[in-house]
Amino acid sequence: MRNILVIKLGAFGDFIIALGAMEAIKMAHYNDKITLITTPLFKEIAEKSGYFDEVHIIKRYKYNEIKNWLNLKKFLVKGKFDRVYDLQLNDRTKMFYYFLFPFFKKPEWSGVIKSAGKLAYKNPAWREMHAFDRHAEILKLAEIDFVKLPDNRWMNADLSEHNIKKPYILMIPGCAPTRLEKRWNADKYGEVSKIMQSKGVSTVLIGTASEADVLDKIQEMNPDAIYLGPQVTLFEMASLAREAEFSIGNDTGPLHLAAISGSTCIALFSHASDPKYSAPRGKDVRVLRKENLNDLSVKEVLEQCPL
Repeated sequence: MRNILVIKLGAFGDFIIALGAMEAIKMAHYNDKITLITTPLFKEIAEKSGYFDEVHIIKRYKYNEIKNWLNLKKFLVKGKFDRVYDLQLNDRTKMFYYFLFPFFKKPEWSGVIKSAGKLAYKNPAWREMHAFDRHAEILKLAEIDFVKLPDNRWMNADLSEHNIKKPYILMIPGCAPTRLEKRWNADKYGEVSKIMQSKGVSTVLIGTASEADVLDKIQEMNPDAIYLGPQVTLFEMASLAREAEFSIGNDTGPLHLAAISGSTCIALFSHASDPKYSAPRGKDVRVLRKENLNDLSVKEVLEQCPL
């Protein structure tokens, strides 16, 4: 049995996209011990996935938090890891995590560190690839050539307490409050919700407290919309998406979760992000993009609706 380490800290959408690579690593190392380093948000997903034997939780340390970095170094040395799969692929893992291992006991390293040996990924255009494709290509060097969309039916929850009647659509109209240019207008989401309601299809709204203004506006336009608010768990999100007629939202993490859960997804993009690199992956993802997202009409969105 070998000791395998996987590094994946986030963000939300990036972690969801990496589930396919994690599932493939588990299949390739079924008889080995696999440890994941991640952040608190993903602890439950990681533990219930069955992909890992141990989940080690850390926070995103600042460069000057010497004590925390030394504790991480102790963990890495004590783990006696034979191989590391770096699914984070950023300067932090390249510059810090790799060099926390003793120079004379470096593990095999699957990632973009050129000096890391036979598993080093040396494609200079790796930043120009979608994360899912990048993971798949990197893992081929480790003879793992079966990366696919994960079967995440283990992400399920009892929705009976929410008293949601079918049919419904799942609407994810927010995103980070610091990235307002990635949001479609709340009035237009409200129009879509009203039109779906006229067809006998209700709307389930999910979002965080920081997106309350958007969610309240939609519910004001369609009082029958069901606002579940920020108390919804990630497992409930997956179950809601799986049962929805379709899901619609901006470029945000929950839409990635909806897509891999099997929901038909309408993903709305502005100039702020490129679907070539960050579109959700799923069985049916329909991408609409405008330089200014508010130039996207309700009519154009409705043309992509499967109802």
